Amino acid sequence: MQRADILKEIFDKNILEVIRIFASSPKQHFSLSQVAYLSSVKTATSLRIINKLIEKNFVDINAIGKTKVYQWKMGSRTDFLIKLLRSTAQESLEI
Repeated sequence: MQRADILKEIFDKNILEVIRIFASSPKQHFSLSQVAYLSSVKTATSLRIINKLIEKNFVDINAIGKTKVYQWKMGSRTDFLIKLLRSTAQESLEI
């Protein structure tokens, strides 16, 4: 069994899509609607995933006026996750 298959068993496709949005542009701020649109994940589902990522210290939340924006938190945990996802993405391309 390949690492990509193992990740797909552990993580829901929606979770991986939301993480991919943040990880692809770690310095960019995203609104909830942007994350939902870019990941093709429903808004309510995106919010649940983002809240879980905030709880696990993978994403920061900031308020700009009344709007909440989310940004990938830079650090060793998030770097490890990005490397893991990139290595499994390359592995799945080799199939």
